[in-house]
Amino acid sequence: MDTPLTPAGLPPPLCAERLNIVVVAAECAPYAKTGGLGDVAAALPKSLQRRGHRVMVVMPRYKDYEGAFDTKVRVNFNVLGKDTEVGYFHLFKNGIDTVFIDHPCFHKVAGDIYAGERKEATFRNALLCQAAIE
Repeated sequence: MDTPLTPAGLPPPLCAERLNIVVVAAECAPYAKTGGLGDVAAALPKSLQRRGHRVMVVMPRYKDYEGAFDTKVRVNFNVLGKDTEVGYFHLFKNGIDTVFIDHPCFHKVAGDIYAGERKEATFRNALLCQAAIE
């Protein structure tokens, strides 16, 4: 027996309640990927969206990503004792919102996103988490 498709040609949602889900990751394919996390952070939102949920991915903006636009939102944080400002870029593609956290510390490691001393990596991770919560 065939499942009827929605007007968009997709199968009907598989959930009774539509949730708003945010996935925060240091990498997400195709924008940044070094291993399995990048694959999971890309596949999980798509799967959740197909089930009928609204999904947003939040990740660092390591470089310019085609289609992502500057929201002009700037927020200041104190991260590990350092005052810093981040920007937010947005991309909506294939039913998934992706928000890129913009800060020079992410641009610096664009070619190797886990590079640097432990203190630098800790700062980047703390900044990503704090900016995602905002």
